[in-house]
Amino acid sequence: MESVTKAIKDITTGELGCSKCGDSHHKSVKILKVLGLSLSQFQDALYLESRAHYCFNCQTNICKFCGDYFSESYGSDVQDSDEEEFQFQNNEDNNLFHCTDSSFYAVYHYLMFLEGIHNEANSIENIRVEQLKAVNTESKDNGVGYASHKTSEEDIFNDIRDEQSIVDSSRDDNIVDALVNMRQFIPSIDRGEYTFDYTPHTALKDLLACSILGPCLKSAFKIATLHDLQTRPKLYVEFLRLLLLIAKHGDLNSYLLTDLNTNSGILGNEMEFTEDTIYKMISRLEKQILQYNKLIKDKQNEYKDFLPFITEILSLLSLQNDVTMVEDSSDSVTDIVKHEYDVEMKLPDEKTISQYIQALSPYSFAMQELDVENFPGILENDGRSKIVAKEIATLANSIPIDYGTSAFLRVDEHSMHLMQLCLVGPEGTPYANGVFIFDIVLPNTYPLAPPKFTFKTTGNGSWRANPNLYNNGKVCLSVLNTWSANQWIPGKSTLLQVIISIQAMILVNRPYFNEPGFGDPEDSLASKRYSGDVRVNVVKYAMIDQIKNPPPNFKEVVQHHFKLKKARILKQVEAWKEYPESKRVDIEALRAALSEL
Repeated sequence: MESVTKAIKDITTGELGCSKCGDSHHKSVKILKVLGLSLSQFQDALYLESRAHYCFNCQTNICKFCGDYFSESYGSDVQDSDEEEFQFQNNEDNNLFHCTDSSFYAVYHYLMFLEGIHNEANSIENIRVEQLKAVNTESKDNGVGYASHKTSEEDIFNDIRDEQSIVDSSRDDNIVDALVNMRQFIPSIDRGEYTFDYTPHTALKDLLACSILGPCLKSAFKIATLHDLQTRPKLYVEFLRLLLLIAKHGDLNSYLLTDLNTNSGILGNEMEFTEDTIYKMISRLEKQILQYNKLIKDKQNEYKDFLPFITEILSLLSLQNDVTMVEDSSDSVTDIVKHEYDVEMKLPDEKTISQYIQALSPYSFAMQELDVENFPGILENDGRSKIVAKEIATLANSIPIDYGTSAFLRVDEHSMHLMQLCLVGPEGTPYANGVFIFDIVLPNTYPLAPPKFTFKTTGNGSWRANPNLYNNGKVCLSVLNTWSANQWIPGKSTLLQVIISIQAMILVNRPYFNEPGFGDPEDSLASKRYSGDVRVNVVKYAMIDQIKNPPPNFKEVVQHHFKLKKARILKQVEAWKEYPESKRVDIEALRAALSEL
């Protein structure tokens, strides 16, 4: 940010020497106030501020940024122009294209304008969140779920969503228009028409890094789905055009490989977002598109406008920066799942964690023949298949693989609406490192209605693993509409959301309190006894049984998981056995099963 501040200070203050006669002039460039302006108002102000400076000594128009001769046909800033109405001028008579400093000045202001759009949208979003909280309140007596909604509340909820949809569309249009115009001032090797195309301002990359561009790109691409591409095509195409422009320029493209860290923006508003690179984010998007193309083998490629951009960007970055594409797991669900207390076990070294993730990642997703009980009346149709294929393509590259807890998905190769899910219990809970299997069926009404989940790790119906996981296979979760509240929101709720909800809301540290009406007394004896019973049965059904009789579609997952974490799991279960409520844990049977791996 210091380099950007210095650059703007140098551009707007100090002396300006006329390149023709050498006469010295005081710089008259101002930083514009862009908040509250429409795009046309902003561009008029930017154009007026960039008009040529008139040197009275030699009666010549000069660039007010660098002092060089400028053949401006429309006059100078000493003429009376306050009452004139200007439209944004074309490249031939626009001083902003004249030099490196003028183009930097333009990009700086466009990024400020984008930041204003972003901040305004955030303010509206915060209001919407508060409105949704009022509608979607959580009842203490509802267990893992939400309070029932009255019809009037549902109407309010839908009205708020409709309003937000209109706001989002308007914001996208404003961002697209601003990006289209800003892109003219980004150095372009292909164009090669202006000085700044070959020699960008030395602070330009830093400007991009500290501006709102990073949060905007992260918001668009971090969890981008094929549905996003389809519903917001103009926004994504324009982002990709900008990224391709940056990727092609050797002085700028390393920006796309830089971690997007916390920054304060040009306007000084603190913005935080997780470490990631644009390269990794669009790599995941490319995988989704390629996966979709495999699932839907029709001649019309719905994403033909996106894939060429993405492929070229990744190719350029790989060639010019010697980047090696690595498998990238999604956000660690361990970071999402918070525990009140757990068995004190330090994480192993980074090498051990990396080896585990690398070994399990290839098995995160696969299409295989499954033995899943279908629901009667489930039919396939082209329209529904395309919808399901898009979500599967997203899931295939978003399944969380982490040392602390992971998920693995299988989709039936003959019918995409049949799936199986394997979850590894989160560390720090009574379910830690156990393997849990779920069958998934997408009904005819999906995605208007939620998927159907069936819990399979029940010891042949003898074990209820959780107040929300019944021994008959029933899974109770508000997002699955198994509570009275209708929490599945078509167009918003996803399979990935359900998977993470099971990990974060069901496989928790104190599962006893998932039971509706049980409250939350501190260190309840009943809770400790319940958790102790869970640990005993996790070892029996989610560890020993899985090792001896691994699920056919997750055999490699089970073997790699227990083999790589053998020592850690034994240490964990030894600690469990120290709890009075968990003394019945059969650690010797577990040790014997692990020794067979």
